[in-house]
Amino acid sequence: MPTAQPAVIQWGLSSYSGWGVNGLQLALSWTRSGRLVPVCSLPLRLEDIALSPLEWRRMAGFVRESEALAQKDGLPPGQEGRVAGAGTFAYKHRKRPNKR
Repeated sequence: MPTAQPAVIQWGLSSYSGWGVNGLQLALSWTRSGRLVPVCSLPLRLEDIALSPLEWRRMAGFVRESEALAQKDGLPPGQEGRVAGAGTFAYKHRKRPNKR
């Protein structure tokens, strides 16, 4: 089996609204698949995340690695770039201009 690739999510996660829900679902899916290793570059607000006990156990590495990355100076929150090693990629929410 190929080595899992790191994937950086560059927006906040939440169980309750918008892009936060999307990011949380990506992190859960990638963690389950084992093909990608998700990490969030912004500080996690655990009070905004509602998971089952099994999901919390499954996401323990994600939480630990995300908290470590958020404290590093390697990648400023909200900015795209490489974090660690070849093949690392980042997802960033970009606001689209309102069309009137």
